[in-house]
Amino acid sequence: MIRERLKKRLILKVAFLGLFVFAFFTYDKYKDSRGHDHYFLQDVDQYYSYLPAFFIHDDLDFNFPHSYWLIESKSGKKVPKVTMGLAIMNLPFFLVADTWAKNSDYERDGYSLPYVICIRTGALLYFFLGMIFLSKALLRFFSELTVAITCVFLFLGTNLFYYTLGHAEYPHAYLFALFSIIIYSAVIWHDEGKSRHVLLIGFLGGLCALIRPTAVFILILPLLYGVNSVGMLKDKMTFLWKEKWKIIGALILFAIVLSPQLIFWKAQTGSWIFFSYGSDERFFFASPHVIDFLISYRKGWLLYTPMMLFSIFGLVLFRGNSKSFQVVVPIILVLTIYVFSSWWSWWFGGSFGMRAMVQYYAVFAFPLAALISYSLKRRLTSVLTLSIGAFFLYLNLFQAGQYRKNMIHWDGMTKEAYWFSITHPKFQKKDWKTFESYLQRPDYDAAKKGITTKGTPLNSSGH
Repeated sequence: MIRERLKKRLILKVAFLGLFVFAFFTYDKYKDSRGHDHYFLQDVDQYYSYLPAFFIHDDLDFNFPHSYWLIESKSGKKVPKVTMGLAIMNLPFFLVADTWAKNSDYERDGYSLPYVICIRTGALLYFFLGMIFLSKALLRFFSELTVAITCVFLFLGTNLFYYTLGHAEYPHAYLFALFSIIIYSAVIWHDEGKSRHVLLIGFLGGLCALIRPTAVFILILPLLYGVNSVGMLKDKMTFLWKEKWKIIGALILFAIVLSPQLIFWKAQTGSWIFFSYGSDERFFFASPHVIDFLISYRKGWLLYTPMMLFSIFGLVLFRGNSKSFQVVVPIILVLTIYVFSSWWSWWFGGSFGMRAMVQYYAVFAFPLAALISYSLKRRLTSVLTLSIGAFFLYLNLFQAGQYRKNMIHWDGMTKEAYWFSITHPKFQKKDWKTFESYLQRPDYDAAKKGITTKGTPLNSSGH
C-alpha cells in the first residue's frame, strides 16, 4: 500500500521537485531589486501602497511623503492609480511582517526586511499553489508525463519564470494562481455541479478584477468551457440556465469582493466608479498594434516567449475530453491580444517580454499540453518537440539573465540591440556604449495621443 502511494503521480512529483530545486539554487541569479534593498519598485509599490497607508500611516488620503502614483479627483483628494486587489492578497503576509517589525529592531515602515521576506514568501506560495491547481486540472485531460513536461515548459520556458523569481511581487504570479484555481473549479463544476465551485469562481473572479480589471477575461472560460459546436452551445445555455441560482450567488460574491474599492472611491472622489489612470491613458481599439505586440523587437510576445508558439499550434490538436477547450481558448487568446495591443502603451512600460500575457499562461497551458500529448505518441515528433522546447527553455533563461543585467532593455529594444544582446553573453565596458547606441526609447507622450513613432535614442549612458 505504501509503495503504491509513493508511485502515484511519481513523474509529476519528480518534475515539481526538480522545479523547486532549480528555483532554489538559481534564485539569487534572477531575483531583481534593481540595486535597492527591497522589491517594492515601480508598479509593485503602487499595488502595495494601500497597506502601509492604512496600517502604518493611518492615512488613506496619502498625505504622507512617498513616491506613489496618485491621481487627483474632482474632490481634490488623491487616489492610487491602481486598485487594491493585490494589497488584499498580500494582507496576511503583511500583517505577519508588521507584527515582526513591531517586536524587533527593524523599522516599521512597510519596506524593511520583515516586509521584504514575508511579501516575497507570500508571492512564491501563491505561485506554487497555482501550479498545483493547474496540474490537477491538466491531469483530467492529459497523461502524467504530458502534464509534467507542460509544467516544466510553462515555468522555465516563459517569462512566468522571471515574474516568479525576478519580480515576484508584480501581479502576474498572483493572477496566474487565481486563474489556475478558477480553471480547476470550472472543470469540477461542470463535472459535479456543486455550488461551492461556482461560488469560488465568483469570489476569485472578483479578486482578479480587483487586481487588474482586464483579468476578468478569465471568466469567459467557465462560461464557454465544453463548447465545441453549435449543438454544444445550446446545451451550454441550458446548463447555465439550470445553474442560474448558483451563478447569481457567484455574481453576488463577485460584487462583494469589489465593494471595498467602490466604497473607497466613493469616499475619496464622490463617485462609485473612478478611472484612476487619468484622462490621457486609454485604449485605441481602432488601431491595435497587433504585429508589434506579437513579434516586435521592442517587446514582441512571441519573440521573447517563443514557447507560446507551441500553444498556438496546439489549438488545433485538442482530442477527446480536451475538446472542451477547443473554442474558449482561441477566444481568450484573440481577445487578450486585441485588447492589450490596443492599449496606448502596448509594450506595457518596462518589463521582460510581454508581461500582460503572463497570467494567461494558465489558460494556454491546455493547448501546450495538447501539442505535447500529440507529439509523445510519435517518436519523430516527440524528439523534435522536446528538442525545440528545450531550446526555447534555454533561450528564456538566457534572456531572463540578460534582462536582469540590463543587457535587454526594459522598453528600448531594437533589432540591432536584440541581436547584439543575443550574440554577447557578457558585455565588456566598450560593449555598453555600442548596445546603448542601438536603443530607441518609445515616445510616451505621442503614444498617449495614438501617434506611432520610431522612438528616440537613449540619452543616458548609464546601465
